[in-house]
Amino acid sequence: VLDECDITSGTSQDCNGNGIPDECDIADGTSEDCNGNGVPDECDIQSGVSEDCNGNGIPDECDLANGSSEDCNLNNIPDECDLSSGTSQDCNANNIPDECDLADGTSEDCNGNGIPDECDIQSGVSEDCNGNGSPDECDLSLGTSQDCNSNNIPDECDVRPEVGSLVWSDDFESGLGNWSASGLWRLEVGHECLSEDGSLTTVTRAAYNDPSQCTYDVGETSGALELTTDVVVPATGGALFWYNWVETEDLPPYDGWRLEVSSDGGSTWQEVFDGKGLSRPYWQELWADVSAYAGQSIRVRFVFDSLDDEFNDYLGWYVDDVRLYELAGAATSSDCNINGIPDECEVDCNGNGVPDDCDLVDGTSEDCNGNAVPDECDISSGTSEDCNSNNVPDECDILTGTSQDCNANSRPDECDVQSGASQDCNENGVPDECEADCNVNGVPDDCDIAEGTSEDCNANGVPDECDIQSGTSQDCNSNNVPDECDLSSGSSQDCNDNSVPDECDVQSGTSQDCNSNGVPDECDIKSGTSEDCNVNNIPDECDIATGASEDCNENGTPDECETDCNENGVPDDCDIAEGTSGDCNANSIPDECDLANGTSEDCNSNGIPDECDISDGTSEDCNENGVPDECDLTSGLSQDCNENGIPDECETDCNENGVPDDCDIGEGNSRDDNFDGVPDECQSADLAISKRGEINPAQAGYQLVYTLVVHNLGPAAAPNVVVVDPLPAGVTFVSASSTKGTCSYVPHTVTCTVGLLAVDEVATVTITTIPMTPGTYDNTASVASSITDTVTANDSSFVSNDVCDPFTPIIIDTLDPLTGGDSGWRPFAFQIPDFADQIYDTTNTALVARITADPTRFRTAGHVTLQSMWLPYSAVGSEHYVRGKFYVFAKGITDWSTMTEGTDWTTTGAMPNVRLRLSHRFAQNSMLEVFNHRNIDPEASDAVGADIRPSTDPSNPSLYRVDFDPVDTPYLRDSGTTEGIWAAYEAYSVDPQDQGIVGLTEVQLGVYPASLLPDSVAPVKVYAPSSSDAGTLAVVLPTDLQLETRYPISGPGDVPDLDPSAPLPQHFEGPEGITLSTVGIPADRLAIAVREFDAGSDLTQRVRVEANKIYKVRFHVTSTKPTNVQPQFRGRTRTARFLWSQKMEVGGAWNAGPESNADAQQALPGVGCLNPDRAPGVTTGGWYTLLFHSPLNPDIRPEFAPGTPVETRMPGLAAQPGPGVNAASLRDLRVGFDVLDTLSGSALSGLEEGEFTLDRIEIRVYDEPGDVGLCPPFGGPAVK
Repeated sequence: VLDECDITSGTSQDCNGNGIPDECDIADGTSEDCNGNGVPDECDIQSGVSEDCNGNGIPDECDLANGSSEDCNLNNIPDECDLSSGTSQDCNANNIPDECDLADGTSEDCNGNGIPDECDIQSGVSEDCNGNGSPDECDLSLGTSQDCNSNNIPDECDVRPEVGSLVWSDDFESGLGNWSASGLWRLEVGHECLSEDGSLTTVTRAAYNDPSQCTYDVGETSGALELTTDVVVPATGGALFWYNWVETEDLPPYDGWRLEVSSDGGSTWQEVFDGKGLSRPYWQELWADVSAYAGQSIRVRFVFDSLDDEFNDYLGWYVDDVRLYELAGAATSSDCNINGIPDECEVDCNGNGVPDDCDLVDGTSEDCNGNAVPDECDISSGTSEDCNSNNVPDECDILTGTSQDCNANSRPDECDVQSGASQDCNENGVPDECEADCNVNGVPDDCDIAEGTSEDCNANGVPDECDIQSGTSQDCNSNNVPDECDLSSGSSQDCNDNSVPDECDVQSGTSQDCNSNGVPDECDIKSGTSEDCNVNNIPDECDIATGASEDCNENGTPDECETDCNENGVPDDCDIAEGTSGDCNANSIPDECDLANGTSEDCNSNGIPDECDISDGTSEDCNENGVPDECDLTSGLSQDCNENGIPDECETDCNENGVPDDCDIGEGNSRDDNFDGVPDECQSADLAISKRGEINPAQAGYQLVYTLVVHNLGPAAAPNVVVVDPLPAGVTFVSASSTKGTCSYVPHTVTCTVGLLAVDEVATVTITTIPMTPGTYDNTASVASSITDTVTANDSSFVSNDVCDPFTPIIIDTLDPLTGGDSGWRPFAFQIPDFADQIYDTTNTALVARITADPTRFRTAGHVTLQSMWLPYSAVGSEHYVRGKFYVFAKGITDWSTMTEGTDWTTTGAMPNVRLRLSHRFAQNSMLEVFNHRNIDPEASDAVGADIRPSTDPSNPSLYRVDFDPVDTPYLRDSGTTEGIWAAYEAYSVDPQDQGIVGLTEVQLGVYPASLLPDSVAPVKVYAPSSSDAGTLAVVLPTDLQLETRYPISGPGDVPDLDPSAPLPQHFEGPEGITLSTVGIPADRLAIAVREFDAGSDLTQRVRVEANKIYKVRFHVTSTKPTNVQPQFRGRTRTARFLWSQKMEVGGAWNAGPESNADAQQALPGVGCLNPDRAPGVTTGGWYTLLFHSPLNPDIRPEFAPGTPVETRMPGLAAQPGPGVNAASLRDLRVGFDVLDTLSGSALSGLEEGEFTLDRIEIRVYDEPGDVGLCPPFGGPAVK
C-alpha cells in the first residue's frame, strides 16, 4: 500500500506532515521516538503529549531518562527548567536547585528557612561576622559561638572590629627580610619547639625563645621584632591583626609582651596593645586599633620583656600572619584579657566595668592571697576580713608583717584591740595578754601603774606590791607602800632623820608619842607642833592630859604659863570667861585692868570703858571721836543748836555753813519752798526725756504717734515741769495728752505742763499727727523745771521718721508661672471667633487680648480677676480710695503669621485701644479708656496718640493707674470679707483697621487714705445752676446733648440701629439742675442720654491737665424714682478730646446676680438710696466721686531713661497749652454725665426705667499720691 494511502486512509499517521508515515520516520531515523510511544518526538512535543522545557527538541522525560538533564527534586521537570521558570531557586549559581543542595548536603540550612546558608549570608539575610560560613544565629543556637551579652552577635565578633580591604601583610614565609630582631626573636620553621598549628600559614612563624631549650629561661631577657619598612594607615582608620601564641609567667610581676607603633621612623614608640600577665598558650587572632595614625606612615614592633630572671621557664611568644586592614567599624565590646569574651560578660566583682583578671594584671586591684580574686572583692564578699579597714585582707597584713598577731588568733592585733576581743590598756597596739604582768592580775604592769590599780612610787616601772613581795623595798608599816615612798611622798615622816618612818619609831618604842599623833614627842617640840612652855621636855598637851598642869581655858597651854594682870592666880581669859572680870571691849583684858592702866577712859564715871558705852549703844558717838556724845556736849567740845542731844556737826548741813539744815530753815537763814526739809539752794533734779515715733517708716496719710517719756532721775522732786515739742512741718496735728498735767497746742508747737514730778516718777506724753507727704520728718522735744537740772544732755530728745508713699498694695500678681500664671483670671468681654479672644502668653508671662481687623463691628477681649484675687472691701471702707496699677504693653500686627508689627494707625495693623477697670461686680465701676487713635479725630490721634499709647516691649511695659471711690453701701460694709474690688483689662477697638494685641504683665491692687484728697481743698471748677436757670450745667452747643433710642444689641460687637419709631429719653434743665429720664422707653429698647458740659469761653480759666496730678470730680445726683428700677448712670471726665477718658458707672438696679443687684440698688440715687456721702437731710441721693489721673505721667513712656522729663517723653501732649494760657488746648479737662437704659444683663432688667437729677459738679486738683516709695514689705519684689 502506498504510504500516502496509509496516511490518507488513517492506517498510518503523519504528525509532522512530511508525507511519510510516522513509523517510517521513526524506523529510518528521520524522527526520534525516545519514549517508545510510536509517535515522533517532535509531534509529542508539538501536540503537548510531552514537554520540552529546555527547547532541545527532546521530550523532557527522555532528557531525564537518558541523563541529559537532572531532576534532583524528582518533580519530572529538568532542573534547568525549574531554575529558568523560577519554580526553584539557585542562589549559589551552581545550576542546582537550592532544595537539592540542601537535600544532598551540598549546602547547609541551619536556620531552616529553605535557603542555603551561604545565600543567607551573601544576600544579607543573615550575618556571618566570624566568616565561618555559618549564619551567626546558627552559631549561637548550635553553641558554636556564645552570646554572653544577649545582643544576638557572637562574642568573638563583639570583640573584633569590622574591617575593609587588606592594606599590608607579612606571613614570614619568606623570612624576616623586612624585620629586625633583637633579644631571643628568631624565625622558627616547622615545629622546632611549637608543635601546634593555628595561624593562616603554618610553615614559618616568628618566635621569642631559646631553641636549644624551647624556653626563654636565659636570665633576664628582652627584645623587639621591629618592622623596618613603613606602611600607611588608611585615612579612615586601620586595624593591625596577627596570630598569637604565648606562654609566660602569669603571676606578678608579670612578664611583658606588647605591640608598639612608631610614626616617626622608629625614633619614638607608642604602645597600642599590652599583653602583660596574659598567658594564652594557644593560637588566637589578636588585633590593635591604629586609627590614631590614620593617613600616616607607621612601623610596628613586637616587644618582649621578662622584667627579671625568675620564672622564665616557659615556651615564650609566637607571632604569625601580621596584616593591616582598613577599619570599617569599631568593636562592639572590649576584651582586655584577649580570651574572646566581651569584658561586660566577665566576672567584675568590684563593678568597675573591668574584668577582675584585668584589674589584677594592670595593677588596678591587688591579689595578695593569690586566689585570683581582687582583694576588695574578697573583703566585700566576706571571703577575707579587713578588720583594720586598710583595704588589705587581714591574712595578708599578718603575712607581710604590716600587722602583728601576737596571740596567734589569725587576727591583726590592732583589730583584736579595736573590736574589744583584746584590751590594750596602754594603747601601744599590743594586746594586754601579750604584755608583762608581774602580779598576775590580767593587766599589764604599766597599765596597773598608769591606771592607778598599782602604784610605782619609786618609778622603777615595777608595781610597788611586786617590789615589796620581792624584797626590793621594805614596808615597816604594812601599808603596801615601800617605806622610801612613804617618806619621799610625805605619807610618813622621819622627823629624827633615821630613815625609819616615825610611826615605826613609835611602834617599836624607839620614840615616845604621848599625844598619840604619830609623831615622836621630841619632834613635836622641836618642830613647834607642841609647846613645852614649862620646859620639862613633855609636850604641854601631855602635861595637861596627865593632870600635871591645869588648863582652865582649855587652850592647850598650862595655866602657869598664861597672863594674869590682876594677879589672882587665874589667867585673865579665864577671869573673863568665868565672869570674875568683864571685858566689854573684847580685848581679852579685864575691864578693871584697862581702866587701871589707862588703856580705856570712863568719862561718865559709870565704871564702863567709854568705847563699850559707845559700842553697846549706851552712848552715841555721832562724830566718831571715841567720846560719848553726852560727854562732848557737857565738856563743850560740841554744840547742839536744836537741843536734840546730837552734836551739830552730826546733823545734815547741805550748804556746809556749819549749821544744821533744820536750824538754817528754822532760823530763816534758808528757804524750803517744797517743804521737803531741804534748803532750796541744795536741791537739784536730773530730768530726762526720751521720744520715739511709734511707726518707722510711717505712711503718708496715716497717723504717726510720738511718745515722749519724762523721768525724774532725782535726787530731788522737780517742780514746775514743762514739756515743749515743736512739730515738724508737713504734719497735721490731731491730739496731745499727758499722764500727768495738761497739754495745749498752738501751731506748730505742743506744750504740756506736767507740774511737780517726784523722784523716779514718770510722765508720758502722747502726740498724734498725720504726715501728709512722703519724706523725712525730724522732731526734737525738750523738758525743763524750776530747779537746777544737773544733767542737761538728756533734757531733749530727737527722733527722725521716714514717711513713705501712702499706697498699700494688697493684691500683687506678676503672672509668673511659678506663682500660678493666669490662675487668678478668667476671660472678660465677649468672644468673637477669629476677631477677638484672649490667651495667656507663657513666653512673656502676660495675659494677652487679641483683636483682628473687622469693618463691621467693634471688638473687645480681655481678662478679669477671679474672686480669689478681689481686693477685700474690708480693706477699703469709707476711709480709703482704691488704686489699680496696670502694667500694659500693646502691638499692632499687620501679619499674624509673622507677627509683623504695624507702624501706622490709619492702616490695618493699628494698635488696639485699652480699657482698664476697677469694679465691684457689675454694680459699681471705675474705667479708664486709652485711645491711641480714633478715626473720627485724626487731629488728636496724630498729636498725642503716640504719647499715651502703651509700650510695645513686654519686658518694659507702660504703667497706667485707675483709682476708685466705691459708694460705701451697707451691703459692702456688711460683706467686707466676701465682697471686694475686681480688676479687668480689655483690648477695645471701634475702628476697622485695628489689629493686634494688648498685654497685661502685672497688676497691683491696693488702697491709700482718702484724707490725702480732702474736700477742704477749694474746687478749681464748679458746675451748678443759678437761681434762675441751669447755670453752667446748661446746654450751650448742640453737641452738648445726645438722646437716642436703639434696638437691642443683636450680637457681640454689633452696634444696634436707631429705632426712629420709639420715644426718646428726656432732658430737663433749670434752677434745680439737669434731669435725664428714660421713663416710657420700651423695655426691649436701649435708651442713651449723653450730656457734655461746656468748659467755658474764657480759655485762661479752663481746667487743664498737668503732669503728675490727680483730679477729684464730684457729681451730686438725686432722684425721685425708687432705686430698684433705676438704670445705669455714669459720670465722665476726659482730656485729649476723647482719647483719654475716665468713667464712674453705677447700676443699673438689675445688672447681674443678687449680690451685684443689692449693691447697685443701695448705691443708686433715688428713694431707698443708702449712699452715706450726702448732706444732712438728703435721702434720695448724694455725692459720687470720680478720680481722674493726668495722662502726663512719665510711667506711661518707660522706654526713656530714668529722670527723663515728661516733656521729652510726651512731646505732643506736653506742648499743648497749659493752665492760664489763652489758646485752645487738647489738655482741656471735660466732664459729662450719661444715662443708659438698659445694659443690665439679668432677667429683671426690663424693670429698669428711671431718671436722675444732677445739680452740682466739683473739680479739685491734688498732687498725685505716690505709690513707688512703698513701705515694707511692699518696697521689695512683687509677689502674688
